[in-house]
Amino acid sequence: MFSSRWFAVFIFLALARMTCLHGQEYYSQRAVIIEDLIEHIARNTVEDLDYQTLFDNLFQALEKPLNINTASREDLEKLQLLTDFQIASLHRYIGENGPLLTIYELPQVYGFSVGLAQMIEPLFTFDAAPRPLVMEGQKHRSSHQLLARVSAVLQEQKGYTDIPDSALAENPNARYLGNRLKIMTKYRYQRGDKLLIGYNGEKDAGEPFFSGENRHGFDFNSVYFRINEVWKFKHIMAGDYQIKTGQGLNLWSGLAFGKSPDIVNIRKRGSVLNHYSSTDENRFMRGASATIGLGEVDVTAFFSRKAVDANIVEDTLAEDPRFTSFQSSGYHRTPGEISDKDAVQETILGGYVSWNHKQFHLGGTAVHYLFDAVPEHLPDPNTQFDFTGNQNTNLGLDYTVSLNRMIFFGELGYSSFSGTIGMLNGASFDLHEQVSLSVLHRYFDKRFYALFGNAFSEGSDNNNEHGIYMGLEVRPFPHWRLTGYLDAYSFPWLSAQASAPSSGYDYHIQAEYTSRDQLRTYLRLRHKAKPSDVTPESANVSNIETEQTSHLRFHISYPVADGLSFQNRLEISHYKKGAGESEYGYLAYHDIIYKPPSFPLSFSFRYSMFDTESYFSRIYNYEHDVLYAFSIPSFFARGIRTYLNARWEISRHVDLWFKYALTCYRDRETISSGLNEIDGNKKSDLRVQLRLKF
Repeated sequence: MFSSRWFAVFIFLALARMTCLHGQEYYSQRAVIIEDLIEHIARNTVEDLDYQTLFDNLFQALEKPLNINTASREDLEKLQLLTDFQIASLHRYIGENGPLLTIYELPQVYGFSVGLAQMIEPLFTFDAAPRPLVMEGQKHRSSHQLLARVSAVLQEQKGYTDIPDSALAENPNARYLGNRLKIMTKYRYQRGDKLLIGYNGEKDAGEPFFSGENRHGFDFNSVYFRINEVWKFKHIMAGDYQIKTGQGLNLWSGLAFGKSPDIVNIRKRGSVLNHYSSTDENRFMRGASATIGLGEVDVTAFFSRKAVDANIVEDTLAEDPRFTSFQSSGYHRTPGEISDKDAVQETILGGYVSWNHKQFHLGGTAVHYLFDAVPEHLPDPNTQFDFTGNQNTNLGLDYTVSLNRMIFFGELGYSSFSGTIGMLNGASFDLHEQVSLSVLHRYFDKRFYALFGNAFSEGSDNNNEHGIYMGLEVRPFPHWRLTGYLDAYSFPWLSAQASAPSSGYDYHIQAEYTSRDQLRTYLRLRHKAKPSDVTPESANVSNIETEQTSHLRFHISYPVADGLSFQNRLEISHYKKGAGESEYGYLAYHDIIYKPPSFPLSFSFRYSMFDTESYFSRIYNYEHDVLYAFSIPSFFARGIRTYLNARWEISRHVDLWFKYALTCYRDRETISSGLNEIDGNKKSDLRVQLRLKF
């Protein structure tokens, strides 16, 4: 399966270019700094997460840098780039030594390296004191941003081909109702730090546009309105928004990171209340909310009411409408999918009270949600403890205690429908200037239910799980960082993959080197052993087998000239289930990234090869994309993938993005299945985006 010739070429490219590093300086355009920072976070996860809120925070910080000497803990936590220890150390240093005057002083702060200082420099100013005249002038400055994006698969997919009217009448779901274009638009108006108004609209490929069910245009429409610092109100919001409280056990509707090589940052952080600017059609609130500040106490109240997608059960004998499950895809391309659209009315109300006193934080969450339909489950042991009824209340208590170089945090949750609890407790220790340790224990009862829960866990739901996590970070020498974690967990009841109580574990080991010349390289091993039902051919062995997956990755990125850098990666995967045969796979790529300091055109180009024996040995890979778009596709089978992602800064007010990607499979004549099936071995994706700023 492996080609020794291609493997040798890849290693040669990776190693030979290292001779070009010394004495060269790497520049980046301001407009792409945000993308680099997001990749710094995104490359450590394989999930398709909503990075929109994080992107907005970084974009705002780049457009209007924070004064590092006056930035609050909340301001710094929004950026997701500094650990709790680094934030505390920064504030302690400023308190003892006075304001930081230059970026060159930052590495003298305990916990800050030269590389970290270089990365975050564009996000901060180093003013010894606030500048009232400048701030007053900026207070009422207005800005508009309008963005439009169109993307499509260029090959013809089955869902868009012609079909006889008689066949379509017999099976209305045999074809998509709309065209192949995916269209998105965003508008944002901001007036200083006081006012923010925005609109987001999206139509997925295959959905009608200005026709049928969407005769007014987009399938998904979202509006938000936010005003800050009015009387005692810190924030007042209307429209679509997000709520994040505690450690996400009871309520966390926004972006949440799980296990990653950044082992110290396992405590969830972020603003309690924020506007919603993404196009995910599920995890958000729609209504009104506000936060009022009363000294050290903040009180947030919220109300939300919106229709959500669900599979409705046609039962004329039932008194109340019933549904089997929520639909989270957001697709409304066929009559069947449209029949599930906005099928259940969801009402949510609640509040959050927090007390912050120096190193102590205490918070209380109360959220109640109600549906106008009742979930219906088949008589199956796997669903015996699933949510029933049409309403539930979650109550929670969270805490954070910072003691010098120790941080303790946790949250307790209660679910009224079952009368059960969930809890999570963790701690981070800065044992030495070069050693950090994190531990976390979690206990989620099998009947605990929180609709918007998103806590640290192995499973997708915060229930039926016990686990303990330990992570260690060591910085033995300058420029070197060693990280590792071990997470062991058990499922006391049946899970989606295992029809009996079971347990599993996963671990991660990484060695990373970063030089002053912007060379970054790391070697990473991640292994996961999780329980899974036996396959039919081995059913006589036991009820549960262990499914083992390993990934070994070598990555290197380095500058070769002003504005030009290369990246190389080789990743090998291994999969084995029970006593079955081992499966292997690999992915290798070479990136050319061109970002000149004073030229309006920049681009990134990738050529990659992949070869895996099955879907189970698939490999995930982060890709550069247009502004506000994030791609982390998975690769399996055998083939190549290449893409060109370009940005043209036409003027100060106009940007144009373009991405073309081609995937070519060598071991198949059709791609995908169902209505997305392509008759051929090639798939091309095109994405064009225009942004206006005024």
